[in-house]
Amino acid sequence: MFAIFCTLLLAQTDSTVPTPSHPGGIKAIAFRPDGKVFATGGWDNTIKIWSKDGNLLRTLSGHKRHITGLSFSDDNKYLASSCGDGSLKIWSATRNQLIRTISGRTSYLSGVEFGDKAEVFASGYDNKIKGWSSQSGKLIHSFTLPSDGYCLSLSSDRKWVAGGGPGGVRVFDIRTGKTIFRWGVAEDTVMDIDFGSNDHSLLVCAGKGRVITFSGNEWREFDATVPDFPWSARWAKDGSQYAVGLGTGAVMLIPVGEGADTTLEWHKTSIESTAFSPDGKRVVVGDSDGYLTLWDANSAALIRICRP
Repeated sequence: MFAIFCTLLLAQTDSTVPTPSHPGGIKAIAFRPDGKVFATGGWDNTIKIWSKDGNLLRTLSGHKRHITGLSFSDDNKYLASSCGDGSLKIWSATRNQLIRTISGRTSYLSGVEFGDKAEVFASGYDNKIKGWSSQSGKLIHSFTLPSDGYCLSLSSDRKWVAGGGPGGVRVFDIRTGKTIFRWGVAEDTVMDIDFGSNDHSLLVCAGKGRVITFSGNEWREFDATVPDFPWSARWAKDGSQYAVGLGTGAVMLIPVGEGADTTLEWHKTSIESTAFSPDGKRVVVGDSDGYLTLWDANSAALIRICRP
């Protein structure tokens, strides 16, 4: 009996047993543009900063509800986080200190991204994408979506902002406020959206079994069929491939042009967040149970399970 007890105890304390990085689920992942660190946020109301090799460096606390979005500024100096209580926080990305809290003026914010001229944008459950000064917190921009905003992305030149949710996609010219592209009808629910760095290409998780890429010059539509509901999608920075996180726990790496799809398989629950490193060599994956993994984007080899 004593031997059985010891065996069970060892099994419970074995360091090889995976530990969730964010108990409850990971909602957001973002690499700093210099590629040295990445940030994750989830349902435990914390932000964790990791080295590029997946070592936990520090934990940032202060949000009252779960983290829904993360974005580093292009100069590597700041980190923005959005929260399920409708607030934004601006942090020093070097000192890891809270600088400012901004009210999103809505009950829920679902994503955040830095724009040009120290502006920060977020989508929310008030049918809006809004933009604020990250320095003063002053509201500068407001764009209307067909329904709640589930996600947003800015073009690499910071001239356009796209938002998605129930009812499809809208793309706006930030300077003029005009709608320059719209796609979708009431039954189309967009769970994630991402601008590529090439040709204003737009990647859209468009519902069960559908991932769509749009060419930004002519807004031509290219469909990719995936075997399950896509929850998250991200371009590699060079535009050579994109990652799609599925409800089954698999991640598909889909090349643009010729080449076979690659599937990353380890996770057991839906993939709610993915991110490529700036050099495109690695992929970070987070699931709805809070597990975090780091992969080689070329060989599809699992590099490590990231533990808190």
